[in-house]
Amino acid sequence: MRVGHMSTGERLASHRASSVTPWRRLRTPSRLCVVSALPSLPPEASLPDKIASARQACEAKHPPRNFSVAGVTFEGRQKLIKDLQPEQIVLLEREPWNQYDPDAVRVMDLMARTLGYIPRYNDQNKLFTQESAFGLVNWTGTAPTGGSYGARLYARPSLPNLVLDPLLLSPDEAARLADLPTL
Repeated sequence: MRVGHMSTGERLASHRASSVTPWRRLRTPSRLCVVSALPSLPPEASLPDKIASARQACEAKHPPRNFSVAGVTFEGRQKLIKDLQPEQIVLLEREPWNQYDPDAVRVMDLMARTLGYIPRYNDQNKLFTQESAFGLVNWTGTAPTGGSYGARLYARPSLPNLVLDPLLLSPDEAARLADLPTL
């Protein structure tokens, strides 16, 4: 099978199967981003390949950060925190209407149950520039200072969200709106 006729998934699988892989995973959040070490795409690259390459370039500009989850002892959240697993996906949502902190970023599981918040300490919550983002749990367990459970996660607080647009914008217009380099 020629490379030009392979789907993106097939190409990824073949690269991962090779003994010298041109892909490297970010060391800490192993499932958040795969960064390509391939040279620039050939001119005959398909539009999905160009979009994937542009997204990877954007991800490279927004490295993942490690955050603790605050407020885990309130409102029965300890049971939810105890049930969290490493590499579980969580949703992060800004809460400008929060009466205690207009910069609050709520951490939820994928069933929209509140697990806690990104801490205000050192303005960590102000790093989030998008309305929502995904995070990846990297640690759960008992806090060293007491018997309550805690969690830490990786997230890219300023990475623009992916958007599916039914109007099928031109690639340049879509890249401009998504804060990606133009193709």
